[in-house]
Amino acid sequence: MRTLALAICLILAGPYVVPARSQMLTNVGYINIDRLMGIYIERFFDREIEWREDYILEIGGRSSVFMSQNREEKLNLKIQEHRRYLEYLKYHRDYWRTNGQLTDSSLSNSLYSAIKQAIRKTAISEGFSIIISNSGNFVYGSEEVDLTAKVLFRLESSLIDQQQGEPPLFWGQKLEREFGNLD
Repeated sequence: MRTLALAICLILAGPYVVPARSQMLTNVGYINIDRLMGIYIERFFDREIEWREDYILEIGGRSSVFMSQNREEKLNLKIQEHRRYLEYLKYHRDYWRTNGQLTDSSLSNSLYSAIKQAIRKTAISEGFSIIISNSGNFVYGSEEVDLTAKVLFRLESSLIDQQQGEPPLFWGQKLEREFGNLD
């Protein structure tokens, strides 16, 4: 009960500084984790799928009559791999949209890690030492300490920064198990 009372006091304190036992100053902020995850995961899938579709079109146009057979086979293999990964992403995006869950642990761990890292970096850059989620026993938080939009901006920026050059192929072995040969 005492812990709940302390948590409520910290939440109601908002952007104000709360002295701790060691006379450290603690700034408390919060995030809307459900909104944050929903928006970020949707944007992740949209950007990754668009990036890969564009990349497949780009490298598909490289084929020419002057290309050696060996080089053309390698190019076709690369296109196949990217198409399989594209199907993998579309499958998981559709499952996410339908069920609100990620079924691939590698994918979910990667996304959750990116979210956690963005929360941490945003908290540090904004001077917050504690970030809580508005789910659970959350009672109130002023807009001044809501870091959701700032974390989303950081995540969006990292998605844009990652999309340069050739898209990486992750979880390749898992593709084979889930989808087999898609072509």
